[in-house]
Amino acid sequence: MRQRVLIIDDEPGIRHLCARVLGQRHNVLEADGIMAAQRYVEQGVDLIVLDIMMPGISGVDGIGIIRGWARDPVHLPILMLTALNDADARIEALAGADDFITKPFHATELRLRVENFLRTRAQDQVIRQQRDELHESLSLRDELLAMVVHDLRNPLTSVLAAFEFLKAESLSELASRDVADGLAAARRVSAVTDDILRLLAADGGLPQDRQRIHLRPLIDRATAALASAARSHDVRIEVSGDAELEVDPDLILRAVENLVGNAIRYAPAGSPIDVSISDNDDDVVIRVDDRGPGVPEELRSAIFSKSVHRGRPGHRSYGLGLYLVDVVARAHGGRVGVGPRDGGGSSFFVRLLRPHDRTVSSA
Repeated sequence: MRQRVLIIDDEPGIRHLCARVLGQRHNVLEADGIMAAQRYVEQGVDLIVLDIMMPGISGVDGIGIIRGWARDPVHLPILMLTALNDADARIEALAGADDFITKPFHATELRLRVENFLRTRAQDQVIRQQRDELHESLSLRDELLAMVVHDLRNPLTSVLAAFEFLKAESLSELASRDVADGLAAARRVSAVTDDILRLLAADGGLPQDRQRIHLRPLIDRATAALASAARSHDVRIEVSGDAELEVDPDLILRAVENLVGNAIRYAPAGSPIDVSISDNDDDVVIRVDDRGPGVPEELRSAIFSKSVHRGRPGHRSYGLGLYLVDVVARAHGGRVGVGPRDGGGSSFFVRLLRPHDRTVSSA
């Protein structure tokens, strides 16, 4: 499709010269002044060649008027023509325009300048179209995910009720343990569905209910909820340290569960998972260390995003849990990260700033 180039100049000879140079590849439109160009700009053009010295409204004064008419004012390239050679005139020519050519100009220079701007504009349009399509795709995906999660809630409620009923029955020790494990797993699935809905609604920030608490009991609750998963993978969870901090307990609980659950998936059988709480002057650091294969360096900066993450051969991990950890950390004015563990494996951490340091950290 031929692109539309508008020549605005009060001299017919200049307009005709530009039309001859550019007309072989583009649809060239001509206007003898700013107001005469309005209908062309409103219909849509891809580039404007604009004379700086014209009677009535000058080219410099007309730039703002032209961009006001344009469908896409930010991405409409304007190339100024000027017969003035002093520095002040060149600066004036660039005020609001993208480039300028000094009269008399070489036909090849004009053609190459125009081609470069039009090529850049076309590439920009492709990128913006791809961005819009991606945003639409992500929006549809989030809507579908929300529908699936809502549809899961009713049968999940029935499963939880059934386990609660069985828990109240007189069962053997082994059966009671199995029911307890099943109930813990069902509650975890319920919490994950809540996580997904919170993430889908997190554009305005996660809602929080902060309380000043000791973190160790919260960490113990998180690891207890994962005891069944740890047994099935033949790993043990060891917790150390404590700190007192003002946090949203539910958010921190879910973040720690996600980090420990991630460690359980990758820790080799028979190995420990170390969960430690470091109480420092300026912050509190919760760290989860495993002895698994580790996270490749090239993935460490992206592993907490909503994308495909590390996995065993043939296994894909979609990382919504790790994304939630990042969202929770940022909601508390902190950050999350991962690095290699001394001796092999991964070391994930959540750094939570104390309230008096959050302003400094965000600056």
